[in-house]
Amino acid sequence: MNTLSQSPRDIFNAQTVSEILGTSDEGMQLLAELQQTHQGMSLEEILDEIIPFKE
Repeated sequence: MNTLSQSPRDIFNAQTVSEILGTSDEGMQLLAELQQTHQGMSLEEILDEIIPFKE
């Protein structure tokens, strides 16, 4: 059986995602699209919505 030892939310937190995507034009465009699609939500809220939580 395969299991995760850490929650994906621990690995892909808003600060890490922002830092990684902010290093390229394509990444910055993706961030802008995410924020436009999820108007009024912070990056952390967006990631909470799309990344599963390990219980």
